[in-house]
Amino acid sequence: MRTLDQQEKIDRTHDEVMGYKNNNDNGSSKHLWQSKKIAKKKARKAKPKFFMRWGVYFILFTIFVLLFHGWSEWNITSNQPSENWSVGLDIAEGLPTDYRLISQSLAPNNNEIVLAYTTSTSIQIKFFTLYGELIDEVKYPLSDSSIIASKVKVIQLTQTQDYNYLYYSDRTDLYRVRIDPTSRTLENETLISNHSEQFAASGNYVIAGDDEITILYKGNEEITSLANYDNLKRLCIYSDHDEIYATLNAGDGGRLLTVKDDKLIDIEIAQVKDQRTYGYFKDIYVEKGMITLVASIFDHLSPGAPTILGVWQLSEADLDIESFKLFYHVRTSLDPVIAKVDGPKVSYILGTQQTLDNASKGLSRYPQTKGGTYTNISYFTREQDRLIENTRISLTRRYPVGYDYFQTPIGDILTWVDKEDKKGILTIAGNSPEWIAYAQTQLKPDVMSLLSYSVLAVISVAFLGTFSFLIALTSYSWYIIAFLILMYIYNRWIPGDSKVKGKIILILSIAFSIVLSIILVASPNSDFRFYAEIYPWFFGNNITIVVVPAVVALGSLFIYALWRKQHYYYDNRFLHFSFFIGIELYFYLITVMAFFVAAMMKNGQMM
Repeated sequence: MRTLDQQEKIDRTHDEVMGYKNNNDNGSSKHLWQSKKIAKKKARKAKPKFFMRWGVYFILFTIFVLLFHGWSEWNITSNQPSENWSVGLDIAEGLPTDYRLISQSLAPNNNEIVLAYTTSTSIQIKFFTLYGELIDEVKYPLSDSSIIASKVKVIQLTQTQDYNYLYYSDRTDLYRVRIDPTSRTLENETLISNHSEQFAASGNYVIAGDDEITILYKGNEEITSLANYDNLKRLCIYSDHDEIYATLNAGDGGRLLTVKDDKLIDIEIAQVKDQRTYGYFKDIYVEKGMITLVASIFDHLSPGAPTILGVWQLSEADLDIESFKLFYHVRTSLDPVIAKVDGPKVSYILGTQQTLDNASKGLSRYPQTKGGTYTNISYFTREQDRLIENTRISLTRRYPVGYDYFQTPIGDILTWVDKEDKKGILTIAGNSPEWIAYAQTQLKPDVMSLLSYSVLAVISVAFLGTFSFLIALTSYSWYIIAFLILMYIYNRWIPGDSKVKGKIILILSIAFSIVLSIILVASPNSDFRFYAEIYPWFFGNNITIVVVPAVVALGSLFIYALWRKQHYYYDNRFLHFSFFIGIELYFYLITVMAFFVAAMMKNGQMM
C-alpha cells in the first residue's frame, strides 16, 4: 500500500514530465513554422528573373515557329523558277479545270492578252495587258444561244489582223463569234459547221470534222474537204496569212494537209503503228522554210512508262521529210507546245513531273498520303537527239492543266492554268528583265493568309503529325527497345551508387533522344527527303535537314536546364526526363512534323 505522501509525489512527478513534453511539442511546432517561413523567404529571393524562366522561352519559341512557317510559305512563293524567268502572278480565278473550256490569244495589236472560258451560263472574255493587268471584260451569254453553256465541250480563240474570233462547239455544231478588241463588242454567232467532233482554228481559218468528213474553212466559207479516212482522232492547224498547214490523225494514220493553187495536198506522215508509238500531232510550227510537227503519247495504263515525243521536220518547198527524232520525258500527260525552231534545234514547252510517286517510296503507310504527282512547266531545247537546255519556267505546287506561249514586243510570256480546289487559276510569267522586275514588285505578302497557314500547320500535327511521327519511329523500334534493355540492365545489375546511376541514365536517355530525332529526318533514306521539291530549303538541303532538328533538340535542352534550375528541389530522374522529352516532342511536332504533314497534304492536292 502506497502512503498519501508517496502518491502525491508520483502525481507531481507525472505532471512535471507531461508539462515538459507539452513544452517540447510547442517548441517543435514553432520551430517548424519558422523554418517554413524562412524557406518561403529564401524561395522568393531565389525566384528567377523574368528572362530566366523556362515558360518565357517556351512561348517565344512557339511564336518563332509560327513566324517560321509563314516565312517558309512566302520564301517558296517569291522564288524565281530560274534566273531568266519571273515568278508567276495569279491574274484570274474561278476558271474551269478542263483546258478545252479555256482559250487564250494575243489581241491584233499584240499588246494585249485575250482570255475566254466557260461559266455556268456564258462564255467570259477578259482583256489583259502583257503584264497581266485586267483591262476589261465582257460576257457572251449562252442562255439564248444555239448551244447552252452546259453543252459546250471545246472553245478556241484566234487572232487576225483586225479581230479576235471565238469558236465553240458541242462536238456536233461549230459556231463563231467575232470580237472587236477596240470596242469590246461581240457580234452574233455564226454557224460554221455541222461536223465538229474535232476542230482546230488559227487566224481566219478553221478545220472541223467527224468520222464522215473533214472540212477546211476560211471565215465561214468552205475551201476544201477530205473524206477518205477512218475514225477521226485529232486535228491541228497553223496559218500565216494565206499559208495553211493542218494535221489529221485518224484510225488509219496521221497526215499533213495543205492547200496550194486551190488544191488539197494530202501527205501521209505517220502510219498506224507510228501513232501507237508516238501518239497524235499536238502542234505545228513553220519558220525559215521548215515545217516542224510534234506528236506525243502518254500511256495511262502504264504510268511508269516514259512520255514519248515524235518530231518531224519537213521542207516547206517540196514537203519532203528531212528528219525525224524521238524525245523522251518522264511521266507527263500534258501536250508539248513548240516555242522556237532554228534548223535542227527545236525548243518546246512541256509540263513535266518533278517527283516520284508516293507508293514507290512506301509512303502509303502514312494516313494523309494520297499518292499523286505534281508538275512544273519547263522550256526544253534539243539539237538532233541531244538535250541542250532545260529551263524551269513555273515553280508551283499546284497542277497545271494547260498552257500557252506568246512571243510579244516585251519578250516571251507564258500563261498557264493551275488546278486548285477543283477550280482553275490563271497565272502569267515573263522572261524579260522588265517583266522579272515587275513581278517582284507585285509580290506582296498576305499577312493574314500566311498567319492562318502557320496556325493550321501547327494544328494539323495534333493528330496527323503525332500519328505520322509514331509511324516514322517504327523503322527504329529495335534500336529503342535495345536501348531500354541496356538501361534496365545497367540500373538493375551494374554495381554503383543509385543516385549516380540515375544521373547517368538520365544523361544517356536525353542524348539518345536527341540523336534519334536528328537521324529520323536526316538519314539518307528517310521518308522526309521524298518532299525535297516541296520544301527544298529543308528536306532538299543536306545542311538544313540536320540543323533544324538539332536546333529543336538544343532549344529543348536549354528550356529543360532553366526548368531544372527553377525547380531544383525535384530530384526524381524520371520526372526530369519526362519534362525534357515532352518539350522536345512538342517542338519537334510543330516544326519537323508540321512541315512533313504539310508536304504530304500539298503533294496530294497536286494530283
